[in-house]
Amino acid sequence: MEATSRIGVRVTTYNRASYLQDFFDRNEGIISSPNVNVRVFDNHSTDETQKIVWDQVYKRNNLSYYRWPENVGFDRSLALAIEKEDSSSDYLWWCADDDIIAHDALDMVQKIIREINPDVIFINYSAYNVLESEVLELIAQPQYKVACNGPYGTMSNIANFFRSILPVVPSFGCFVIKRSLVDFIDTKSHIGTHHAYIGFVLNALARKAREVSPARIGVTHDPLFYINKNEGTKTWSGKNDHVIAGVRRLLSEFYPEYNEPVREVWPEYEKFYFNYAFGDRRDFLEELRSSERFFFE
Repeated sequence: MEATSRIGVRVTTYNRASYLQDFFDRNEGIISSPNVNVRVFDNHSTDETQKIVWDQVYKRNNLSYYRWPENVGFDRSLALAIEKEDSSSDYLWWCADDDIIAHDALDMVQKIIREINPDVIFINYSAYNVLESEVLELIAQPQYKVACNGPYGTMSNIANFFRSILPVVPSFGCFVIKRSLVDFIDTKSHIGTHHAYIGFVLNALARKAREVSPARIGVTHDPLFYINKNEGTKTWSGKNDHVIAGVRRLLSEFYPEYNEPVREVWPEYEKFYFNYAFGDRRDFLEELRSSERFFFE
């Protein structure tokens, strides 16, 4: 019989009780699977989140609930969750509270783990903008542009991998991380960027490659989960200045292994975020630069 890895599903949430309930309903297949444990990390929600999670805890024996005593912010909430990890899981599956996981995703993840023993699996995704409907209205196709010979691809050159995913880094990605990679995560980096999840993972891969052995990265060909792009569901991301300032600082805090691809991609980031996505914000960019200018500018 083939070995089955223990998967820990990790969900951070804040004041989105209805979406969290939908997460449990839609993802019942993976949540109730053997060798899966679930932890919900609540950033001190003030809505019905506690009731919804406790209802789930009472009817499951594989779900744990952590609630911070105060709102510590998006990035710090994830950092605290990472710091609570133990040896109960072989791999950690990070999710947002409104992600929808494909029915066959767990089988594919287990297959990749058995075949290549990756440090991290980047699960390709599509986007949708109708959460309540059973039929998702897809608005984007798979995001990670990595060559795959079959259902998944592999990479070990972290700079090249960074180039392939960097254009979509600000979108929330879904990662399955080897438990041992957590030991290489610096939970003090990327705090306040609103994108610590990708900063933690990529810097950990660079540190592991530098200190121990080359990284082993798997990327699925097909989208195995779906992120919600409905503007009405967003929490912090509606604060335009926070987003574009955070993206800029995100790039500045990656390890030196990524400096070259960061320099390459910055002109497109600048054009998109400061001139298009949030309107003409070039004055705001100059204001940021007046206090601190980064190596890629």
